[in-house]
Amino acid sequence: MIIASDGNAGPATAAYCGKAGLDCFVMMPADTLVEGNVQTILYGAELILVEKSTVSDCIDMIMDLSESSSWTHLTTASSVNPYHFEGTKTIAFEIAEDLGWNTPDWVIVAVRGADYSCYLEGLFGDNGAGIITDLPRSLAVQAEGCAPLVKAFKEHNPKIQRWEEPSTLA
Repeated sequence: MIIASDGNAGPATAAYCGKAGLDCFVMMPADTLVEGNVQTILYGAELILVEKSTVSDCIDMIMDLSESSSWTHLTTASSVNPYHFEGTKTIAFEIAEDLGWNTPDWVIVAVRGADYSCYLEGLFGDNGAGIITDLPRSLAVQAEGCAPLVKAFKEHNPKIQRWEEPSTLA
C-alpha cells in the first residue's frame, strides 16, 4: 500500500495496514507536522519525506510509481480516489439523519478542493428518495494560503486549478 498525505490520512492508513499485516509506504512533504511522521513510523509504515514538495507533488510521484508497480494507491484525494466523493456524501446523510430528516439551516464546510459539492450532492443528489427538499444556506471555508475553490469562485472560473505552494497552519 502507498499513500500521499500531509495530514491524518497517512497515519490512519499506516495504522490499518499495521493491523492487517500489510506493507505500507507513506509519502509526505518534508515540512509535514512531526506528529504525523511519528504516528506513521510507530504504526510500522515506511515514511518517505520529500523535500520542497506539496502533497500534490507526492500524489504525482505515486501516480508515476503506481503505473509500473503492483502497489495499491490509497491516497484519499478525489482526483485519485473516486470513493472519496461517496464517503463525503455519507456525511451529508448523517447530518440529515441527526436533524430528524429536516433540512439544516446552514451547511458550513472546511474544504480543500472539490469535496464541498459532495456535501450538497449527498443531501440533494438524485433526490429520488425525497429525503430533503429544501436547499440549506451553505458556506465553504478555505485557508488563505491554499484556497483554490475561493480563487475559482472570485474569478468566475468553473474549473478549480491546482494551488501551487500551499502554506497553511491547517
